[in-house]
Amino acid sequence: MAGRSFDFFVRTMLGLRFTDTQCGAKIFKKKAIKQVYRKLGITKWAFDIDLLYLMKRNNFKIKEVATEWKEPGNSHLNLVKATIEMFLALMRLRLIYSPFRFVVAAYDALPEKIKIHHKL
Repeated sequence: MAGRSFDFFVRTMLGLRFTDTQCGAKIFKKKAIKQVYRKLGITKWAFDIDLLYLMKRNNFKIKEVATEWKEPGNSHLNLVKATIEMFLALMRLRLIYSPFRFVVAAYDALPEKIKIHHKL
């Protein structure tokens, strides 16, 4: 359910229409990566979403290849915390690529101890 919710937000907020943004292989040309690499924003949970969004914005083709994933069963992920952090990462990306990017710059200028991610 968490994965489907994340997919819904990715589709709604950024318009990315992939089967799975977090798993599966994505293939692009070297030229495309070189062009967008330095433009990637800083997001802990959404690096891959940022990369896919920049590729889309720059009209590069992306080939999605399904992969089979087997969870080893010893994950220590806090689902509630991770869900909140992933949502905040998406919000950050949406703001970075909007006229409201100044909000991200203002947030980044705050002292670390009062930022949201320290309270999660």
